[in-house]
Amino acid sequence: MAMTTPRRLVQTALMGAVFSLARHNARAQDPPKVDIDKIQIVQKLNAQVPLDLTFRDETGKTVRLGEYFGKRPVVLMLIFYRCRGYCAMEMDGALDSLRAIKKERVGTDFDVLTVSIHPKETPDEAAANKKSALQRYNRPGAEAGWHSLVGDMPNIRKLADSVGFNFMYNEQKDQVVHPAGLMVLTPSGQVSQYYYGVKYPQRPMRESLLAAARSKIGTVVEQPILLGCLQYDPKTGKARLVVMQTLKVSGILTLVILGSSILMMSVRHRRTTDAAQSGKSRPTSEGDA
Repeated sequence: MAMTTPRRLVQTALMGAVFSLARHNARAQDPPKVDIDKIQIVQKLNAQVPLDLTFRDETGKTVRLGEYFGKRPVVLMLIFYRCRGYCAMEMDGALDSLRAIKKERVGTDFDVLTVSIHPKETPDEAAANKKSALQRYNRPGAEAGWHSLVGDMPNIRKLADSVGFNFMYNEQKDQVVHPAGLMVLTPSGQVSQYYYGVKYPQRPMRESLLAAARSKIGTVVEQPILLGCLQYDPKTGKARLVVMQTLKVSGILTLVILGSSILMMSVRHRRTTDAAQSGKSRPTSEGDA
């Protein structure tokens, strides 16, 4: 009876993990169907962004992309303003990094350009993004160097394609699936460096800005192994993680942990059983009687 107890416990845990992974996998397969290999940032160092593209700024004015280049390096962030998932974390990460840079400042030494990848977002949403960012950055003169734009899908797509930012917009469901990261561009609009994820270390960021200011092109960086993307639901205003490689790795880790538990419990049970059998088989002395 004691022999079956640990096995039953492990079997129960294993079955629970399998069913849990199955439920997560089912949720991950909810529409829209996407090819994860296409939702990524492909590094195109030295690529030129098209400066003739037109967008609308936070005031509603039609602007040409080239208006933001020519003087200083530019941090380019392709996000959408209603996103409360990766985009919010990207903004947090960028602001943390830029605030930590004490000497160089937005509006004086470099600019920040956020461009919405959602074609239905408005200048009002861009204005709210800029206002929030400036309040949190809290450095004088930054308003002259922080720009938030919106645009139509053809121009958004051309800009995103030029820097290798591959995302999906489902017009029917009004949903966006996108990778996370930002680019540092030279004053002339060439891609100098890529940063993946939502955290950007201050020292490398500063070095990239200084290099871009001298029109130097950086080096290819290693992409994270675990990549996901967010799916935005305009009805709720929330974004959820679409689990892909992460789910697979989590499943493997779960099985490894469970396998280790099985081994440890089996060894422990065997030692206990052997010790008990050894005690029973030991001959008793006269004093024990």
